[in-house]
Parts: sequence; structure tokens; C-alpha cells
Amino acid sequence: MKKLLGILVLVLLWCSNNAKAGLEEPGNINIHNDCIKGFEEARAEARAYYLKKQNKKLQTVVYGSCNVNGRYRWQWNWEKSTNLKELHKKSYEQCSTHSKKISNGECFLYSVNDEVVWKFDHQTRRKKLNYTRYWKYVFKESLYTDCDILTKKDPTTFQTLTYVEEKSLLSYDRRGGLRWANHFIFKAKFKKGNDITIRVNSEFKTKDKAEKQALKYGTMIGQLPYFLKENIFTLTIHKGNKLWGGGGRITIHTGSSGTNGKWKKCVEEHMVHEAGHSLVIGSSWTIAQEADNKFISPYAKEFPYREDVAETILWWVAVRCKPDRIYKSDYKKILEGIPNRLKYFDEQNYDTYPLVCK
Repeated sequence: MKKLLGILVLVLLWCSNNAKAGLEEPGNINIHNDCIKGFEEARAEARAYYLKKQNKKLQTVVYGSCNVNGRYRWQWNWEKSTNLKELHKKSYEQCSTHSKKISNGECFLYSVNDEVVWKFDHQTRRKKLNYTRYWKYVFKESLYTDCDILTKKDPTTFQTLTYVEEKSLLSYDRRGGLRWANHFIFKAKFKKGNDITIRVNSEFKTKDKAEKQALKYGTMIGQLPYFLKENIFTLTIHKGNKLWGGGGRITIHTGSSGTNGKWKKCVEEHMVHEAGHSLVIGSSWTIAQEADNKFISPYAKEFPYREDVAETILWWVAVRCKPDRIYKSDYKKILEGIPNRLKYFDEQNYDTYPLVCK
């Protein structure tokens, strides 16, 4: 999902920085190239937002932390501000809060507007960043074939939905960011694995209307292969034509048409994509990327750290679990285009229940 950013606070796992952090304190070591590329992605998006607004007073800042443990994951928060001092404080505090939750080390300043201030060998950095530039992709756009990799007719592990309460809570809403709002709270139970808390914005007016939304998307989560479903803990549902948010805490806007206008018809595939953001990927994923020398889609290529896994996992599900639902030509393209990524997923021995996969 594309995120246009004012400030972007990025937290990555894989590299470590043990120097003493602080407000406006740049990082000062040669971090792993995977972290560098993630930070660069953050800076590029922040800069794109800055330019799109065409507001010369608008400032963007990227803070990040890195930690070596053989896998990567990132989180980010963003705001927009014309007050640079206030922006540093807010950015640093948000980064530190998220970093602390996942024991990810201290946060350091990476860039201010378009200037990289992290202190490391920039010549080495440029060499490390260029290798994806000339890679191609399997599909010319982020396709969901005929929107039938998963459909309403597929089995689900969803069992029951229980109403808990109506409560005011802080949730992320792309129409206005992180804010307080009343929500109808439900608890969804499944045949296998953890319960999931479903929070439906009270803008749906009544408990019954909110329950219909919770049932619809709770059933959809139950259709996910277990290895994706097990990493989801909350689902928040809002109205509005905004992009969804993925990971362990999925955010849905029911009026979303997506960047290509197809999301309303492909919501099950869209859910697979968003759940894909919750996967914890080992460092060998980068090796698989380099060996393939190709991405599944332009979107994955544009954001190789934020979107490549989420874009690719749907097609792994397609060729391993639902090959009869995609064109033979597409099946062949995928096998030939990203064999090493497919092999990486194969080797994880994922629990795909309720899907039957080979």
C-alpha cells in the first residue's frame, strides 16, 4: 500500500546501532544494506509527499532503528509539520515508542527533507542501493487475475462472533490519522489459533450494522491460510475510500477502490496481501531477491522492503494452492520469474489450513 508521508518514522529489524541516541542525533555506523534500502524507501516517500504538496514550508524527517537478529520487519508513523523542531521531537518519540515495543534498539536521525545525515560511507551506500534499479517484473501491474484466487465460496475457519462493548479508543484512520473514536468491539473465534478483536467504527450507527461488517471481514480472515492468520490480532473497520493497512493490526476502509479500482471485487486477495505484511522474513529473503533478479510487480519493485513480500505471497498461494484458478501462462511466468522466492516460501513449511496446498 502506498503511503504518502509527511514524516515517516521507520523501524527495521536486522542491524544494530549501539551508540547513544538522542533528539536530532544522526546514526554513525555503516549499517547493513537492507536497513539502508529501507531507510531510503522511507526518505523517498517522505520526499514525494513534500513535493506533491508543493509547500516550501513543509518539512519531512526520517528516524530509524535497526537490530540484528536474522529477520526484518518495519513499522512507521507519520505526520506533517512546518515546525522542524516540533517535527524532530514528535518523530523521535514515535520511533522510540515503536522500537521499544519490539526491543529494537534506539532511534537515530536518518534524513531531514532530502538530505541524508546518517554518517556512513556514502560511496558504499550507493553501490548497495543500485542493484534493484534494472530489475524487471513478472506482471506489468499488480494483478489479482480474475479475482478468484480466493472467493466467498472458499472454506473459512471463522466460528463465532461475540459482542463485547462500545468503547472510545485510539485507532488509526487514514482519513485523519491516529485519533479517538467510538467503536463497537467484537471478539471473533476460529477453529484454529488465536481469537481476533474486531473494532468497528461507530459511524456505522448501530450494533447490528457494525456486526454485519465484523462478520464479513472476520469470515474473510478465516479464509486466510493459517500461517497468515496467526499473526493477526486486531482488525479495525472504518468507512471511507482510503487504502487498507496491513500487518498484525489490519485496518480496513470499506469504501476503498484501491489504486487500480479493483479492490472491491478482489477483497479476499487484498486481505492476503495485507496479512502478508505480518510475516517475519529471514535474511535469506534478500538472497532470494537477488537470485531472481525480478519482482512480481512494479509495486513490489518500487517498494522492495515494504511490499515485495506482501505482493509475492499471494502468488505463492496461487501456484501452490489454487493453480487451477489462474491462467496457465501466468502460472508459467511465476515459476520462471521468481523461483527462488517460491522456494523460500516452500522451505518455511507453512501451515496453510484451511487451504490444501502442494
